[in-house]
Amino acid sequence: MGPTRRRNGATSWRVFRDVGEEGRFVERYVIESWAEYVRLRSRMTMADSHLQQRVAELQRADVPIRVSRLIGVTAEGGGVPERGDSRDGDARPRSP
Repeated sequence: MGPTRRRNGATSWRVFRDVGEEGRFVERYVIESWAEYVRLRSRMTMADSHLQQRVAELQRADVPIRVSRLIGVTAEGGGVPERGDSRDGDARPRSP
């Protein structure tokens, strides 16, 4: 998924293994803004969709995929994101 996420606008992408929960993996990627994330989702190619489907098939049947979308905020601005400072990512547990 990394090359696909980056090609579609992710400024960073990584998969993490949860040391506290055996077999749990989390995908994290950062998109420049919420608008860019929406654009990314709307322009997904069939190949991207098939790849995402293949990755989802790695998910353990008894564990639902969890998705979190997080938006970056600044402490100085009272929690209001600055222009170009919004962040978003998907966290999806996966089993190997």
